[in-house]
Amino acid sequence: MRNMDSETGAVEFTSPLGNAWGIWMGTQRPDPGTYHVEFEIPEQVDSWVPSEVPAGRIEGEQQGHTQQVSVSGIVENVDDDFMVTLRVGTDVILVEMAPSAPAVHKGEPITFSAATLELYPYQL
Repeated sequence: MRNMDSETGAVEFTSPLGNAWGIWMGTQRPDPGTYHVEFEIPEQVDSWVPSEVPAGRIEGEQQGHTQQVSVSGIVENVDDDFMVTLRVGTDVILVEMAPSAPAVHKGEPITFSAATLELYPYQL
């Protein structure tokens, strides 16, 4: 974890899933270092494409104060309320698909972009 933007809370991170930016949601500003975090996509995903990276990736760069993050993974489950469980590497991210988004199916590798990725720290 590095490069905290004190105005927006944006941090740059490197993980086994890739390099990206996200918004730090912890109660205290993090020092550079290693953290355990849960990823959350706070908005609905309205479009996706078939992924060529089924093992899972999270990548993105910050342009000004706007994040654009690309997430790739394999659909593990799809609920009736448009909630998708996405396997990204060894992690799982719950994603809310917009009702207008193309249907996804269990086992399908997908990639989508999100305007924001939130990082919630936790202790093991």
